[in-house]
Amino acid sequence: ALGRGCGPLLVAREPLSPAELAGARVTIPGRMTTANLLLSLHGVLQGPREEMVFDQVMPAVVSGKTDCGLVIHEGRFTYGGYGLHCVLDLGQWWESAYGLPLPLGAIAARRDLGEATILAVQDAIRRSLEYANANPAASRGWIREHAQEMSDEVTDSHIRTFVNDFSLDLRDEGRAAIRALLEKAAAMSGGAGRGLPDLPLFA
Repeated sequence: ALGRGCGPLLVAREPLSPAELAGARVTIPGRMTTANLLLSLHGVLQGPREEMVFDQVMPAVVSGKTDCGLVIHEGRFTYGGYGLHCVLDLGQWWESAYGLPLPLGAIAARRDLGEATILAVQDAIRRSLEYANANPAASRGWIREHAQEMSDEVTDSHIRTFVNDFSLDLRDEGRAAIRALLEKAAAMSGGAGRGLPDLPLFA
């Protein structure tokens, strides 16, 4: 998952100023998520963070359990239905700050599987994506079965946003985006001097 217009959103019951955001309580979908990393890189929120399963974040904001919540996945398209306001679009911020698409997630393979096996898996994924793009109705039943809370409109928007041209080919721009995010994370954690591992990004 890598692209533009696809980042996590910070939502609240009402619009919040930067000063109000600074000390706000925020619910996050996990400390080891790209979403939380982006929130830390942005730096505006200095208040307490509470981890919660991603689909419980918006209900927690609505109920007043927390001041704001970091939403991912389909939350990007459904937060308005909860009566919530977007107070920070972290994908938009990343693109504005660094001029790159935003990396959100990846399929990784252990090196000891060997390049031939890894490339075979990559080829299977590529063919699956190409088939799904050519036959969008073919996966509709499976998607409905595993994402029953999403309308067809939200499902289609979700797929168009997170499965895109970068899913088939990272290209130089995608690789640059991944490296930039890793470098920012390493610098923030004090690991900037150790360098980054070689990334055999076949896609």
